Amino acid sequence: FQAIREKYIALLQEDKKRLAEEGDLEEALITQHIEAEISGSVRDPLKGDGTLAQKNELLRLWEDKNGKKRLKASTVYCRLAEDLFKKESPGEAYHYLVKGLSLWPNNPQGEELYIRLYPLYQVKQERLLSSLDKLIASGAYQEASRALEKEKTLLSGETAEKYKAEILSMEAKKERRTVRSLLNTGRYYLDKNNFRRARSYFNRALAYADYQKEAARMLRLISRRENETVQELKDQYLLHQLNQDVPAMKAAINEILFIRPGDAWARARAVDLGLLEENIKSDKAESLYLEGIRYYTEGHFREAIEAWEQAESLIPGYKNVSDYLERARKRITP
Repeated sequence: FQAIREKYIALLQEDKKRLAEEGDLEEALITQHIEAEISGSVRDPLKGDGTLAQKNELLRLWEDKNGKKRLKASTVYCRLAEDLFKKESPGEAYHYLVKGLSLWPNNPQGEELYIRLYPLYQVKQERLLSSLDKLIASGAYQEASRALEKEKTLLSGETAEKYKAEILSMEAKKERRTVRSLLNTGRYYLDKNNFRRARSYFNRALAYADYQKEAARMLRLISRRENETVQELKDQYLLHQLNQDVPAMKAAINEILFIRPGDAWARARAVDLGLLEENIKSDKAESLYLEGIRYYTEGHFREAIEAWEQAESLIPGYKNVSDYLERARKRITP
């Protein structure tokens, strides 16, 4: 065993010499470490005291070589940081500068840039965090997401991910509230047999993937209920016709045309009763009324005012248009 160990140590010494001559100082140092462990007679220079480390020429050469590499890499990072700083990208500049100084803390180019860059970086970071907090608190999640994406280099990866997760969570909550509101409003109008308005709310809910199934089911229910209601009204019309009850006949036709403006049978009866022109005007006013509500909920107040003013001109005092007009005008008044 002793003979084998001595032969192995001799081979390691040859390998160490060869690797050192070839300039592969890292492998040479590892070979020396293995030799020291096998022989048991030489202290590991990596674990020894400072005096022994200084005396080890191989270790000194290895440290010098790696030191030059680190200084060179540090200088490259600092130059990149300087270029980005000049391009007014303090976030990216700061991250490259930190990498450079971590490789060589006393890099003079990096130290000088740090003195100029860090105060600006800190101010911009604080402004970004304040802006994100305000946008999230006000419910402007899309705007917050855009701001974060644009300036995320001002934040650490962990902080950026934290804000991103919070924004996504709040957006999901807002979406759920929005869709619930649409579905509940649609059900309200369905109960009132206002199928057109109910359908408009359920169609809007279809835009949200998680609620498409429920919205589609409600739209099928509307179609079934609408067909049943229209048929009942047609039967009522025929019954009133037998009784020669003209006001009741007009009321039945009006309800059919309100539910289904394009119904050919009802339009033909309306012509007979002289109601068609009046119903067309009412239908147009209703369409403008709903259009105004859509614009208002989306924040397009001027367009909403224009639609409601047209509805008001067709039928003065139509529904609660005057109240909506007053609210919208207040929104755009400076």
